[in-house]
Amino acid sequence: MKRPDVVVIDGRAYRWRDLVKLRKAQLDAWRAEHARQPALFPLRDDRRPVFELSLGMLQRA
Repeated sequence: MKRPDVVVIDGRAYRWRDLVKLRKAQLDAWRAEHARQPALFPLRDDRRPVFELSLGMLQRA
C-alpha cells in the first residue's frame, strides 16, 4: 500500500513534503538560536566515590 502524500488537519489538506520542510526550517532556526557556547576552561568530571568528597563539594553538587 502506498503512503498518502497529503495529510488532512482540521479539514485542510497539506502536502507531507511541505510539512517536513517547514519542520526542518523550525529546527534549524531553533538550533541557531540555542547555539552552544564554548567553555572558558576545560571541564573535567570528578569521578571520586561519594565518601571521598569533602562536605563543600557535596553542597555544590
